[in-house]
Amino acid sequence: MADTVQGIILRQTKTAAGGRRMLEIFTDRYGKVSASSFPERKGKKRTDLAIRPFTLGEYSFLTGRESFRIERAEAVRSFYGIGEEPDRFLASSFVLELTDRTFPENEPSREAFELLRDFLTVIEHRKRGFLTPVLAYEIHLLAVLGIFPVMDRCAACGKPLRPENCSGFGIREGGMLCGDCLRKIQESTGAQLIYNADFGIITAIEYFAGHPMKAFQTLALERTKAKNIQKAVREYFAYYLEIGALRSDSALRNLENV
Repeated sequence: MADTVQGIILRQTKTAAGGRRMLEIFTDRYGKVSASSFPERKGKKRTDLAIRPFTLGEYSFLTGRESFRIERAEAVRSFYGIGEEPDRFLASSFVLELTDRTFPENEPSREAFELLRDFLTVIEHRKRGFLTPVLAYEIHLLAVLGIFPVMDRCAACGKPLRPENCSGFGIREGGMLCGDCLRKIQESTGAQLIYNADFGIITAIEYFAGHPMKAFQTLALERTKAKNIQKAVREYFAYYLEIGALRSDSALRNLENV
């Protein structure tokens, strides 16, 4: 059965079978799918563009019970500007890898597809501050996945809280902590997976969550704050989704144009 969807190429791998390529595509209808491309064809530059990472395309699949095969591919938009700046490329590659590792195959999420498309739109022409849209993407992704941290009360005791009277952020506890609970946790387990509120993590998470991805076209956090928040967010992902080290982690930590 043939079906046409829009999708964003996450990853491409060349195979030995007739010049075909294996693609990981995040689609608007099926979520992430693995698909085999058509054999390489001379003179099909627009078609070739449609199967490269960082491309939003329209794909016609032949679908079986367990596999997809691309019969037609056309680029709708190539985010070519991403590759023109090394740090922009590294930051965007991290997001593609994180998305690939986060979602199992054939789990539809139109919301996640639109979030990824909006991220690529936002970051493509930024000159610097690339970690800020990455953080916005990650924090919105937590909400899409249903594991957004508790922000309106203490995650340990349930006491109502606001960022201004929050004492810390607990990864294991899943959100904000009041002063009493923070002290008890630190006395019993130490400071592991606990972040103090002094570098603005709570305020930043609430701000990112309260604004759409497109609002981060120009906003850039200060370098140290961005890196501190990124460390906490990555540990949150690792703890709740069991996503360990990514190939692009080290590159993201070493961004010059944070």
